[in-house]
Amino acid sequence: MLKIRKRILILLCIIIALSVGCSSKSKSSDYIGYISANTDSIYEQTFKELHLGNLFNFDLKLLRANESWVTLWVELYSDGVLVDPNPIISHSYGRSPLEVEESSTGFGIINPNRSDKQFFMYSKYSTSSTTIGPQSINNDFFQDQGIRTWGYALGDETIGLKSGEEVILAVYQQGGGNSVRTYNYQDPEAITEIINIDNTVLLLKIKVEEDKED
Repeated sequence: MLKIRKRILILLCIIIALSVGCSSKSKSSDYIGYISANTDSIYEQTFKELHLGNLFNFDLKLLRANESWVTLWVELYSDGVLVDPNPIISHSYGRSPLEVEESSTGFGIINPNRSDKQFFMYSKYSTSSTTIGPQSINNDFFQDQGIRTWGYALGDETIGLKSGEEVILAVYQQGGGNSVRTYNYQDPEAITEIINIDNTVLLLKIKVEEDKED
């Protein structure tokens, strides 16, 4: 009887292990790409050394790049209201000749503490590279007073990207207070709170969509 129980227990363990493996495989197969912050990139280092402003660089891996379309954009909120034109800057690309593509993509702001600040976006992949901007931004939305903070929204994690899913990559906050709170930028409720309480908010977002030819 004891041997039978041991065999049943072993069999159950095997079934559970297989179930977990299949579940993990199914979950990961939902992703068509992965993105992570690359804070040590040569792009960001150069920006810091030349005192040009802020740069946010990301490593993007597309698993079906030949059937995918990438959109990177920035939304601007002023006193809780989404500002037109929306987005204030955007960049789209895709349909790589390669099935699996690894690239660098990002967003930068030149002269962030001056009235002549400019935004730009870029992407660099195996076959080519593109840049959008620099583009001048209405400085009326950016005050001289108050605390201003920029931050990656991904932390040290690599985020899986599902087709059509919007992911926040970086956040800019400018408020009239004298303190800074810590938020989970992947929490929709936290983002809503930030938009409602801060004077100016910028959200850098990405979306990857499957774009198969008929």
